[in-house]
Amino acid sequence: MIRIWSQNQPLSGMEDPLQCGTYTRPHPDPGQFFISITPLFFFVSESAVNDVANDVREKLSLAGFQIYESPEKCSTYSIDRSEVK
Repeated sequence: MIRIWSQNQPLSGMEDPLQCGTYTRPHPDPGQFFISITPLFFFVSESAVNDVANDVREKLSLAGFQIYESPEKCSTYSIDRSEVK
């Protein structure tokens, strides 16, 4: 069994307001998602996890999503949803 977890990328609220918008508290970036794919049991092979990760990456890419190995500072959606405009 493999666990797949997805959530919006958390931001601290302390990012540069010109790049990320103005926020008074931590919040999720509506334009970035973090996806974690991990085995639930020790006997699940790493290659099985990698196969699922590659399949998810390919499907998201085909759906038009940009794939990054590490998060961007923030997305343009963060500015659009800024608490102060």
